Amino acid sequence: MTQTEELTAPEAEAVNAMLGALIDEARKRGLDLMGIDHPAIDVRAAVAAWVVAARSFKPVPTGA
Repeated sequence: MTQTEELTAPEAEAVNAMLGALIDEARKRGLDLMGIDHPAIDVRAAVAAWVVAARSFKPVPTGA
């Protein structure tokens, strides 16, 4: 099972939105994430892994 398959529907939508934003921002800076050298599938996998890891994030209380 890949991490993309572990995503809930809202998480999958978030990954798609983040991926689109990353592709657009990279294109503005002269990088083509959809090209052969930087395949979007690897970027999607990295974002999905980040979303899955974020599930276990526990906020640390601040003294505020």
